Amino acid sequence: MTGRGNVRIDAGRRGKRTGQPHACAVLLATLLAAIALGPTPLRGQATGEEEEAAREGGFELTGQVGLITPVSNLTEDVNAFDTSLKVGLAYSLDGTYWTSRKFGLGFAGLYSPAELQTVASGFQGAVPNDLGNADYFAGIVNAVYRFRGTGSGAGAEPYIAAGGGVRRLSVDAIASPQVESSTDPVGTLAGGIRVEDIGFGLLMKVEIRDFISSFESPATGSSKLQHDFAITFGLGTRIR
Repeated sequence: MTGRGNVRIDAGRRGKRTGQPHACAVLLATLLAAIALGPTPLRGQATGEEEEAAREGGFELTGQVGLITPVSNLTEDVNAFDTSLKVGLAYSLDGTYWTSRKFGLGFAGLYSPAELQTVASGFQGAVPNDLGNADYFAGIVNAVYRFRGTGSGAGAEPYIAAGGGVRRLSVDAIASPQVESSTDPVGTLAGGIRVEDIGFGLLMKVEIRDFISSFESPATGSSKLQHDFAITFGLGTRIR
């Protein structure tokens, strides 16, 4: 599921965003698409073996919406001011191909129409009120392991994932020289719970994912390790 932030772009410099996409609209669009593309639910006459075989493998696609929050400053400078990303909405599209009962290979793309902010520090000089926007993009591939259950609780499956890819931070010119646009490698660790067969051939997923990267300040030349946590909820479908 994807969503696009409504971003107003002015000549030379972008101003504050006038609004964010509505999460409900994004989830509704994914719900309708999943119903249209999803498989027909298994009927009562299917045997337990057939149901289990259908749950073993295949490809699933999930759209998610949530929040992304940094846990450290983006830059720190004793001769100027510190900066960080604001907590903002995040939208992601995840796909997983289950190669076996427990293991899968997946991809994830995340976008957040974030903003930059200054952080209180010991700097005594003038501090700007507006650092502009900071569009956050991440694309990763990962290995997934799910903890399969049995019996009536088999539909709720905890899972973990690990992988890597690329993170792109695109900022406005007003943020220079403290922050400039940057593309860097990113690692990722994730954990969550997926619930299959919630109706209409849909599945549900709740996830927390850590995007681990390093950002180098153009003003100081120093790098800082970044942990950006995305907490998302989504709906999807299995394509068997």
